[in-house]
Amino acid sequence: MKGFELLGDDHDCASDLFVEITRVDADQPEQRAELFGQIDAILRPHAAAEHDLVYPAIAGAANDNADARELVLEVREGDRLIALLLDEVRALDPAHETFGAKLRVVEALFERHVKEVEHALFGYARNVLDNERLAQLNDAISERRPSSVLP
Repeated sequence: MKGFELLGDDHDCASDLFVEITRVDADQPEQRAELFGQIDAILRPHAAAEHDLVYPAIAGAANDNADARELVLEVREGDRLIALLLDEVRALDPAHETFGAKLRVVEALFERHVKEVEHALFGYARNVLDNERLAQLNDAISERRPSSVLP
């Protein structure tokens, strides 16, 4: 599977899990904890692959494209906020009243991330990176982000 497709699959799977976890009431903390663990297990290596491989490749190819450079900066900032909130959620008891509220904020930020990355950043990468560089990037993503993490 190509690396960009794998990252897209991560997006789909995490989105589905966010929908599922928001349906679980606070009186079911074990189920909330299980679903959050799955979300976390997907998003941590996913974010690392994007930060270490995808964003630098696109930023390096952006050259004089201020819009592309700005988009990379925005996506990185959004990812930083998602990671910060995930750390806060991870520290909470799943029955805590703010657990669900924080997750809904993370979900909103994540959905924005998906739109920016899949609709703009991935398209930009396919347009500005030559076939050899795209193949190298896809291979590096696939090696870094094995599909076995997905539930």
